[in-house]
Amino acid sequence: MYVSWCFNSVVLMLTNFLIALYFGQRFFRVMRNHYKLVAEITEFNSIVRESRLSLDYTTTKVSEAMKEIENDIGEELNITHNLTKLKEQMSSLLAHFTKIEEEIIELVRMSSNMTSINVATPSDINSEVKKILRRKKNKSESSENKTIDDTLKYLIRNDDCTVIG
Repeated sequence: MYVSWCFNSVVLMLTNFLIALYFGQRFFRVMRNHYKLVAEITEFNSIVRESRLSLDYTTTKVSEAMKEIENDIGEELNITHNLTKLKEQMSSLLAHFTKIEEEIIELVRMSSNMTSINVATPSDINSEVKKILRRKKNKSESSENKTIDDTLKYLIRNDDCTVIG
């Protein structure tokens, strides 16, 4: 009985020891997997943190670039506006200078033509005015006489000779 009791207790002890070894091995395997998983989670968290920092940095740089582009566009619009104003002013100046150029060319032509013209001012302007008035008066009298002569000729042709007394 002692031997059977000893044998039974040794078998039970070995069985318990094997069960303890099995569960210990499983426990250590699970703990090793747990530590691997924790390490992977920690690594994943660090990657996510770095990604967020990189995204924040990229967002900041993109925002700065957009502001810079906005400022550049504003400056270009201002330059375009100024160029449009200057173009209008340049067109009006060009038209003005073209007109002045034409007038200068005309003045040069007149100046070259003036060299062949002799302008004489009469010594007695009053006598010249009287001559012109006399000529005018003579022309008007001759035109009146001419109209009377023409009327008489017309009447004679039509045999309408009546004497007005």
